[in-house]
Amino acid sequence: MSTSFTAIRSGTGRLAPGPLDPIPEVAAADLGAGTLHALFRSGASVVRVTAVSQLDELWHDLVFSAERRSLPWHDSVQRLAATARPGKGPVHHGVGNVLFARPGEINYVGRRWRIEADHIAGSDDPAEQRAQRTALAIASLIHDAILPEGGRTGPADTTLQCIRYFDSPEDAERICDLLEAALLTDSRLARWGLRADRAKAGARGLFRLPVIADLYGMASTIPGLGTAFAQLNRVFSPNPDRETEPDYSLVGAPHVDSKFFAAITSIHDSVRTEYCDGHHWHELTLDSDSLCVMPGRFARVFGLRPTLHRVLQRRGDTRRTPSMSLVIGTAPRRDAPI
Repeated sequence: MSTSFTAIRSGTGRLAPGPLDPIPEVAAADLGAGTLHALFRSGASVVRVTAVSQLDELWHDLVFSAERRSLPWHDSVQRLAATARPGKGPVHHGVGNVLFARPGEINYVGRRWRIEADHIAGSDDPAEQRAQRTALAIASLIHDAILPEGGRTGPADTTLQCIRYFDSPEDAERICDLLEAALLTDSRLARWGLRADRAKAGARGLFRLPVIADLYGMASTIPGLGTAFAQLNRVFSPNPDRETEPDYSLVGAPHVDSKFFAAITSIHDSVRTEYCDGHHWHELTLDSDSLCVMPGRFARVFGLRPTLHRVLQRRGDTRRTPSMSLVIGTAPRRDAPI
């Protein structure tokens, strides 16, 4: 049975209702070689994997356990700013504590692990080590299922991310202001780069093109010239894939993950995730009991189309229920052929 949803017609930027076919579901126990590959080849953009017995343990080890005080979402912004990596480059490259604050692009705190084969590293914490082993087992199961039957890849590492979104888009703006005021670094060059990134996030039309977007961001920081470029930017039509409902803001720009796949489990309140089927944006219902699997950029080697997705957040929401996601994936080992 079809369901109604709110979507954006590609190329128009206008909200329009459309039919939403149910996302295919498969129990973890039924996954086998080529199972997910066949579903994606048949046209699915997302597949929900249910009855994943290890998820309760993973959530407990990374989020709900009382001893999780060493993880970054319990830290002050000042401490995060001192230890986190700036939001530069492909998202999956950084490991350790991460703080991203680029309004309109991506806004969260969290931690990343990259697990090479069976090498569990990065912490002496037994719960954290256990979480890495759990992620490794889940990733191996899904990786085999997303390969075509009989297919192989070169060496791949497991990636694990624990993401805690800021409480509101307004909070992200304030945190970005704090970072610009030198919480992240007292370097003038770094502050200039942060201002350029913020301007770049609002670029439209021609100014969104590669290289031109960087030049637009840099020019926007120059007194006088920045005002002129901002006025010119408003002449362009809004980008359809960045248009949202009036009470929502982008906190994760439209993107495909730099992985073979991304498997997401979430506790969401003010945040929602949407995926694009090539024509419309669909709201993706996420929960903590299942994994929504999407092909990433490297899935092209399997003949699969990467799934474009984005994250939105309600503006002016005064609730403070945390929105968190755990993301498991696999990525080619650095410097290894696919």
